[in-house]
Amino acid sequence: VTQKRKTYYGLLACLLVLLVMAVAICLAAPSPTTTLKAAITMTTTVRVLPIGIPPPQTTPVLTTTPAPTTTTVALPKTCLFWGDPHLVTFDGARPSFYGDGEYWIVKNPRVSIQGRFRGTKYTYGLAATQKIAIGGAFIEGHVIEVEPMEDGGKILVDGVEVCSHLGSSKKIPTKDGQGFVATITHDDIGELVDKAASQFARHMVHIYLPEGIHMTIFRWTNYLDLKITMAPLPEGQDGSCGN
Repeated sequence: VTQKRKTYYGLLACLLVLLVMAVAICLAAPSPTTTLKAAITMTTTVRVLPIGIPPPQTTPVLTTTPAPTTTTVALPKTCLFWGDPHLVTFDGARPSFYGDGEYWIVKNPRVSIQGRFRGTKYTYGLAATQKIAIGGAFIEGHVIEVEPMEDGGKILVDGVEVCSHLGSSKKIPTKDGQGFVATITHDDIGELVDKAASQFARHMVHIYLPEGIHMTIFRWTNYLDLKITMAPLPEGQDGSCGN
């Protein structure tokens, strides 16, 4: 019996030693919870791209700027009439003609400017400008006429005298009454076409017309001098002032 008790106590002692060692080993081992947390932390902070899918690329957008367009603007030029009559055309030519008659000064499908030329005793029978008439669709069918001072010469619009004295003016209204197709002023202000006429009293008729046309007509005793400033008309033109 004594021998059996010793054996029993020895086994019990061995079991206690094993139990103590197992507890010690468990306490010394790293916590699995800590390891899992570390793994989770690394997973949330590192971005891993799927294998075989390249990162997105930005494709540049190409734009083209159209070439600038240029528009040629025709500049105004001047045509001059003076004396019996001498001319400087829009292009700078200098013709002279001396025969009586009525001739186009500027002719266009919409613009009509005409002159009457006759000889006088002061020009020894050579033709001088005796009358200017302006008409056409560009002034809605109205007719403006300018005559020299003598023999009751007048400034007329549709046959009615206007601007009979220096300092007067006349506006010709459009048919719809919303504006004006022409403005006429009668004064003594302006540069002479013929310097030889500077000794005479000045009667100048300024006519402002559509298409940027400006005319100055110098009314002398028995003839007219003339200055026309305008740009080339889109449909083309003809007449004594050239094209």
